[in-house]
Amino acid sequence: MTPTIKNHLEKRLSHYEGESHSYKIAEVLNQFEVFLGGLLELYESIKEFDRGWRLSVFRGIVEFSGDDHRDIRNLYQRWVNICQAVEKPLRFFEDEGFAGGVAGTEEFRAALNEAQKTLAANESPRLSAAVGLRRIKLDAEGSRMIREMLKS
Repeated sequence: MTPTIKNHLEKRLSHYEGESHSYKIAEVLNQFEVFLGGLLELYESIKEFDRGWRLSVFRGIVEFSGDDHRDIRNLYQRWVNICQAVEKPLRFFEDEGFAGGVAGTEEFRAALNEAQKTLAANESPRLSAAVGLRRIKLDAEGSRMIREMLKS
């Protein structure tokens, strides 16, 4: 066996052995990015649920409930807890120095900051003082009276 060819082949094998570690990390990074995307989607769903509930309280469609407020705050808190646990692996992947970084990092950190501010503010929704913005429930008699007024 020629030592030069053997050395060359060993060098190439060593290169690929080192690359296989990077490949495995890149594969896990891809799964992690998908996970981050799922967390962001979940956060948007929590925000939309909160926004809808607040609008319903504001318009008088539903009455304010401290239990509902606490339940929604709990959704935010659980999401923040998950995100805080994600910070360590996120830093690991960032430190690996992959070209392009970790997809979704900026959005993730912005959402986490926003959720923490929402929890810190602890604002309860209020019924609108503007009666015209409230949903009005009419019985049959009230409906009849409005139809008669519109006819005239």
